[in-house]
This record gives sequence, structure tokens and C-alpha cells, in this order.
Amino acid sequence: MKHRADRPVLGKEIFMKNAIRRACVLFAAGVLLTAAVAFREYRSDTIRQGYILREECGGAAAEVPATVRSGEGSRTVVIPVAPRLMTGTEAEALLDKTEKELSELIFRGHNPDRIDYSLTLPDVLENGLVQAVWSSDSPEILRWDGSLGEKIPPGGSPVTLTGILRAQDRSRTITYHLTVFPETFSGDERFSRAVLDAVLEKEDRTKDRILLPGSIDGMPVRWSGAFSGTPFAILFLSAAIAVLSVFAEKGKAEEAVKKKEEAMMLDYPSVTGKLVLLLHAGLSVRSAIRKIALDYTGAREDGHAVRPGYEEFVTMYSDMNRGLTEMEAYRALGKRTGLPAYRTLSTLLTQNLAKGSRTLLAVLDKEAGNAWEDRRKRARIRGENASLRLLAPMMILLGSVLVLMLVPAFMTLY
Repeated sequence: MKHRADRPVLGKEIFMKNAIRRACVLFAAGVLLTAAVAFREYRSDTIRQGYILREECGGAAAEVPATVRSGEGSRTVVIPVAPRLMTGTEAEALLDKTEKELSELIFRGHNPDRIDYSLTLPDVLENGLVQAVWSSDSPEILRWDGSLGEKIPPGGSPVTLTGILRAQDRSRTITYHLTVFPETFSGDERFSRAVLDAVLEKEDRTKDRILLPGSIDGMPVRWSGAFSGTPFAILFLSAAIAVLSVFAEKGKAEEAVKKKEEAMMLDYPSVTGKLVLLLHAGLSVRSAIRKIALDYTGAREDGHAVRPGYEEFVTMYSDMNRGLTEMEAYRALGKRTGLPAYRTLSTLLTQNLAKGSRTLLAVLDKEAGNAWEDRRKRARIRGENASLRLLAPMMILLGSVLVLMLVPAFMTLY
């Protein structure tokens, strides 16, 4: 008895030792990680070495806090750090590179002697290092933004396009001699332009609505708004919810069956133990089942919880009262539950009724002992699973600590 009373205390001490050991390991890991990050910051601290790195050309300006110490004490000063400026040679090389790339960017492989499309004239190139300003000697033919004008003769018109490129304090002027023709449209583009012209022709800005024409170029047309796709989205979402609800209900049913089976296995040692005790007291199997069923029914009427294992004995007793033979009631127990333990009990009771086994009490004693041992194993497994579930919050806490330490370190480095 003394040994049994000491076991829970011993288990609690072991649990506390394991918890303290895990906490120490986690704290040691945090200390090592802190030391590694601090050492890396110390090695990468260029201010301590007497200089500050600036961004390359075209980079962003920054403000770097630095701590300066002197005989008057220490204070933190924010030093503005502008990106590096290009040398004259670098600026000229960049302008050469930009000028070579501009022709392909503007003309896209087309012949400058026949321009019948709007040109792309960029204002900024080379990631902002080069600025461009464009001008045209015939804005009514080719506008300064590269779009085509509305007064282009069918035979084309010569246009001189001039661009001024600036890279820091260096500039360069480039000139393109073009021949601009009226813009050509595909069938879809031509129809779209005709529709827009017809709409704008009937537009009255003093009205609260735009009236859409019923015909375009003599052809009747029908109008409709753009399909939002919301009905299909609702249909898809409804179907998805319906399918998920089926799987959810199936999962709930399986979970309910699993919980009932676990509860029945927890009740099995108790109910077999009572059956053996009543048989040792001299009752028959039928009378023992009756006694167990009536005692449980009385406990339920007094407000006790439902116990699925005892419910099976109540069902078995009800089957015998409504006309089933003992053999049929015992066999129904095994078929109804489907659990190996209850099927074993059903087989033992059936064999005893059919063959009159004298060893029934001994076999049931052994079965009850095995049931209690199985229950202890289940309790041990559930305890181990509970310990494993406790690891998840600990891992989340460790991850939070790592994020709090690493994010500021990386923000400082990069």
C-alpha cells in the first residue's frame, strides 16, 4: 500500500524534472543564439570601424543612427547618408548605353521611315539614373508624349524627334528623323473606335446619363454590362460548402463513434468485474445481467452520467425481456458493438450457454484482469499524448522568441 501511494508523487517529481530540463535547454539555446547574433552585429558594425557604407548610384537615401563618445559623454547622432554619385566617366558610359538601347525601346524593330503607331517615350531610364525630355518639331503630327496626331496626311509626313538625356551633370542630345503615317487599326480596333465615336457623338454632358446608340455604321447593336462572375462564384462556393459539410458531418459521426468506442472500452473492465463478482456470489448469468442493468438504470434516474458499456447490458437485458433467447441476446451484443473485447465476452457467454463450460468463472476472471491491464495501458498512452500536445505551445513560444531576436538583427544588417 505504501508503494502504491508513493507512485503518483514519484511521477510528479519526474515530470517536474523533465519540465525543468526542457526549460533549461530552451534557455541555453536562446543564450547561444543571442550570443551569435550579438557577435555578428559586432563584426558587421562598420561604424565601430570608422566608416558608413552608402547605397550605390540610384539607391535610396538613408539616415543612420550612430553613437559618438567623447570626454563630454556619449550621445546618438542621426547621420544622413546619400547614395553614391557617378564619376564623369561612369555618367558618359551610362549615356552611351542608354542611347544604344533607346532605338530598340522606341521603335521595337520597326522601320523609322514608316511610323503608324504611338511611340513609347520614357521619361526615366536605367532605374532612375537617366532622365529624358522629348520634343517634336511637328506636335500636330507626333505629340511630345509619342502619340500620333489627328492631322497626318495619308502619304505620311516627316518629323524630327529630339530627346535630351541627362545623367547627373552630363547631358546628351539625340535626334531621330521619322516619317509618320496615319495610325492603322485592326478590325477589332476599328470597330472599337467607331463605337466610341458613336457614343461621344450622342453624349450630352448636361444629362445625368449617356444614351447608347442602337446602331453602329448602319449595323444594329445590342448592349450589355460586363458579367461580374459573382453568380458563378456563389454557385461554386455553395457547392464547396455543401461538399465540406458532408465531410464535416462524416468526420463528426466518425469522431462520435470513436469517442463511444473509447468510452465502451473504459467501461469494459468495470462491467466484466461486476459480472464476475455477481457470478461468484451465486447468481446465474441472466440474473447477473439483470442486476447490472437495473442498478445502472437506477443510477441514471438519479442523474449519473451515461456509460455506453453499461448501456449495452441494458439493451441485452431488454432483448431478453422482449422475447429473444439468451443465445440470441449474447450474439447480438458482439454484432452490435463490433469491438474485439465485447465480441470475446459474447463468445464466452454463448459457449457457456451452449456447452455448459465449468471454467466460465476462471475464464471471466482472466478476461477481467486483461481488461484492467489494457485500461492501464490506454491511460498511459493518453498521458503520453497529452505530454506531446504540450510541446506545441512550447515550440510556438520558442519561435516567437527567435523572431523577436532575429528580425531586429536582420533589419539592422540589411
